[in-house]
Amino acid sequence: MSQLRRFVEFVEKRSQSDTLIHTLSSSFISSLPVPLPEKLTADLLRNWVIRMVARGLSKTTYTRYVRRLHTLYKEFRRNHGRDPFEEIHPLLSIDTSDSRERYRNLLSKVGNLLAIIPANKHDKDNGVVIAALAFLVYLPNLTIENLIALKYRDPIPDVAQLRDIIDNMHTAGSNRQYILPVSQGKQRTPHIAAGILNSISELLNTEVTREDLTAIWIEAALKLHIDPAEIRTLITLLPEAYSYLDHLPPVTITERRYTQILTSVADSINQRARRWHILHLRPGVKADELRQAITTALPRLSRDIDYYYPTRRVMVIDSKSKKKIKKEVPLLRNILFIKIESQKIGKMTARVGQLAWCYRQTPTPNSPYSVISHRDMQRFQHHISLLEPGNEITLRENGMQPGTQVQIEGGERMVGYIGEIESVKNTDGTRTYTLRLSAGTTATWTIADIPEAYLNPLHT
Repeated sequence: MSQLRRFVEFVEKRSQSDTLIHTLSSSFISSLPVPLPEKLTADLLRNWVIRMVARGLSKTTYTRYVRRLHTLYKEFRRNHGRDPFEEIHPLLSIDTSDSRERYRNLLSKVGNLLAIIPANKHDKDNGVVIAALAFLVYLPNLTIENLIALKYRDPIPDVAQLRDIIDNMHTAGSNRQYILPVSQGKQRTPHIAAGILNSISELLNTEVTREDLTAIWIEAALKLHIDPAEIRTLITLLPEAYSYLDHLPPVTITERRYTQILTSVADSINQRARRWHILHLRPGVKADELRQAITTALPRLSRDIDYYYPTRRVMVIDSKSKKKIKKEVPLLRNILFIKIESQKIGKMTARVGQLAWCYRQTPTPNSPYSVISHRDMQRFQHHISLLEPGNEITLRENGMQPGTQVQIEGGERMVGYIGEIESVKNTDGTRTYTLRLSAGTTATWTIADIPEAYLNPLHT
């Protein structure tokens, strides 16, 4: 048995009769990697302290925890060998309470502003400023200079909130090159950048810097309990208030995980964004019936809902005339895609739940509703037009197929890399794709192989 395992068991035994030890032991043990290393090291203690700070524990509380665990460690080791606690004393001076309170308040203000983006179509100036604020908050590494130069054709992370803003700005001026119309080419970039920050500061009623907007994103990510090590890896330049995260070692983040984090944080900041969800029609219910029921029961909400019901035209024999006629039939029977604010799904299903239910990420009542990214839905809709007669879309449980998370454990290249199977090339010259509906169910289809690359480069 390793020394660390014996120490953990020692702490657990002492925690049975001491409330403080019981509390700190849960925090300490949950921060340890699995499987347990051989010995307790300064790096392990450093990881524990940083995670306590990130969770919002006060300096007084986490210092008390560390000192009590140190006392237990000395009792366990009987002062023999090197003491790893001696190396983490500088961390016991971290106090972020004041700055984090400021950023929590700013986060609330930003959320309120970003929620009104759709209403700013007729308020051009504020609409552009709020759009700029959204980009700078949703993409924490984006510089103001790069935002100013951002064009519609430039690659942008697949975050639904950003796509909504881009679509809105494009509608407002479809002939523009730049996403934000801020006098590019007429004024120097530093002058434009200063003007954007000043305008954002006026809307928030307090002076803010680019670093402040990055800090707001970090605060939102921590509130979502995103792994602090992932945050440290994702942020190129940590704001001073969160510089303590730099003590954590970087981790590997796949492109999909990177997008998931950006999307989750954006959705938590502005909960009014519309996302693609999946409804399963109950037996005998048609898509048009459900749409009409939603319109009747929730007329105001229905105006902000988009539907997508993939169908195809087939030739059938009319039962009366016995002639061949064209008929629209569903490609995915009983599946209706719906673009709606996630927080409104509960209200909708409460009124029309007898007609359809919404897929959740896992088959449990409290699981979040499944979401399809803009990129995946766009690819799905594009491929629908490529399906040949006779090709079907099927629902099946996950296995070693598109959508499966895998780790490469053999071969000459990329051993140890983690990724997700996005498509499978078949021996007959076709390729099979997938659309994840939930953690346990995917829709799959096969089309002629086309030269598309959906690879997941790694962010480190």
